[in-house]
Amino acid sequence: MAYSFYEFENVDSCQLALSKAIKEIIQKEGFNSLALSGGKSPLGFFHYLREEDLKWQDMHICLVDERIVGFDDKNSNTYFIRNEFLQKKASNAHFISLLEDVNLSDEENLKLANEKYKQPEIAVLGMGNDGHFASLFANSLGFDEALNTNKNIVFIEPKNAPFKRLSMSLKAIEACKRLFLLIQGKEKKEVFDKACVKFDANLPISFILHSKKVSCDVYYSK
Repeated sequence: MAYSFYEFENVDSCQLALSKAIKEIIQKEGFNSLALSGGKSPLGFFHYLREEDLKWQDMHICLVDERIVGFDDKNSNTYFIRNEFLQKKASNAHFISLLEDVNLSDEENLKLANEKYKQPEIAVLGMGNDGHFASLFANSLGFDEALNTNKNIVFIEPKNAPFKRLSMSLKAIEACKRLFLLIQGKEKKEVFDKACVKFDANLPISFILHSKKVSCDVYYSK
């Protein structure tokens, strides 16, 4: 299996441990680029990491995926990252949003996202109850391309989730030097266990867990 599994009794201890692990890697390896996922699940992790003593002025922060909505929309991952992570000590970090301008066409936003893309050394993924990660939803418009393209950023339109999105492709995620997956709760653990058994296109996270290109550190809290 292409992952290591770390289990914690509660969310707080899990997210603190993840923050410490990423701080140590950044300091040891001299990494300066980090891709983060949106959503409420990693909130505690964001709050811990933004307080760490790192050379934030040298850090480049980007998103694993983004919904095509305005930056002031609370559904925007950019809005979330700016308000919950790029604060305190992390306020000096350099942030590049995947989305250029919600008023541009989807094609133009995709083109610009690929042009300004900088490969992150570290990425922190989340996972939905349906097994999706980033915005790679099974059976969504753009899903097959996301798995097979050489492009770094792809356009995704989910069938069972709101908003069109821009997302790192599987190729871009597998190009990270260190990859982390943060999950919590019994339901997601059951999905994770099922995805560990074999590749399953209906459980996109299985492509990471069985990857031959990158190993993933999984941080799970009960």
